[in-house]
Amino acid sequence: MNIKKNIFVTTRVLMDKNYIINGNSAYEMNDSATEIWSLLDTIPSKEALVTHLSQKYLLNDNKKNIRADIDKLFQYWEKEQLISLIK
Repeated sequence: MNIKKNIFVTTRVLMDKNYIINGNSAYEMNDSATEIWSLLDTIPSKEALVTHLSQKYLLNDNKKNIRADIDKLFQYWEKEQLISLIK
């Protein structure tokens, strides 16, 4: 499985726990996960990604949740990049 697919799957899992509670449909979660996946290479920082997603999808009170998930996602992304460099 390539890094991008791992990131997509991980994003989807991270998002499920917050977004199901908020009543969003599986389609919306999948669409959001796809957007995060595509933005990883273009958004300059974690904070910029959090801000972008918060403005587009989330209410302000959920910003803390998405920030925690983005932190986990970036940790995973950085780990996968290091692993791919070592191989």
